[in-house]
Amino acid sequence: MEQHELSIEGCKFTWWMRGQGPAILFIQGCGVQGNAWLPQVEKLAEIYTCIWFDNRVPCTSNNPCGRNKSSYNRACCHCAQ
Repeated sequence: MEQHELSIEGCKFTWWMRGQGPAILFIQGCGVQGNAWLPQVEKLAEIYTCIWFDNRVPCTSNNPCGRNKSSYNRACCHCAQ
């Protein structure tokens, strides 16, 4: 499974893709790493293209706001001021 990165306006997003067939995009809640989807990906990748990513913090994607992890999680994983 190959790790990919996408940068948009200073925000780095880490994502993965596995399998082939129609695509399924897995979107987790705040504070959950993308690898939480691995049990589902293991089964579904046999017939689907599974795409999942890490939220910006506390995972491998970055925190462009400069907030620490705990305050960033309280902000519900976005940079609202």
